[in-house]
Amino acid sequence: MTGSGETQAPLELDDIQSGALHSRPTPYAAHYTVLRIDDGGAGREMLRQLLPAIGTTSLAPEPDQQAWVSVGFSFEGLKALGVPQDSLDSFPEEFRQGMAARAAILGDTGESAPEHWEKPFGTPDVHVAVSALSPDAARLEAVLSRARKAFENQPGVTPIWKLDAHVLPTGREAFGFKDAIGQPAWVAYCRTNSSISSGVASSLSSAAQTWLLIGISKRNPRRRPG
Repeated sequence: MTGSGETQAPLELDDIQSGALHSRPTPYAAHYTVLRIDDGGAGREMLRQLLPAIGTTSLAPEPDQQAWVSVGFSFEGLKALGVPQDSLDSFPEEFRQGMAARAAILGDTGESAPEHWEKPFGTPDVHVAVSALSPDAARLEAVLSRARKAFENQPGVTPIWKLDAHVLPTGREAFGFKDAIGQPAWVAYCRTNSSISSGVASSLSSAAQTWLLIGISKRNPRRRPG
């Protein structure tokens, strides 16, 4: 992302997962599976088979009516997959350490300490997270069935945690909020997506900032999108 007044390169939407830029459908149905990679070669083959099932940001014409699968990796997962050491060393220390190691810094102490987390979270076994989101259960199962073929019954890849989720009848989260902070609009995406009104893109671009995918850069640290 670039600051105000700077030229922004067009986003490569075919190379960005849907979950990075698309808002979660409302209402929604979801499924999450955590995988442990016991064999690097098997893990890489699993990803090769999983790739066609992963949705990209170029989904059209109405992202909120689509269902998609996304995949994420922990640092331990990248190690288990055999990512070269020089690439591993290039990641920020916070990512390499993991949340359990940084629990005290994050305020996860006492009853919230890692030893009280639901297993396998907080352990080195959490390698890959596969998520699926959809406006309804039927479309969720359709995309999830394609993804399952890649990791179920795959020797060397072990599902170690699963969760089904859906929106509450009130449309609110478990804490009573309707999610907004977790679904920011990205200026560059608004400019390249014809389904988003020019008014939204204009209002975002008027809030001069230098934002990154995670966090905020040191320039204009106090600025927030308007």
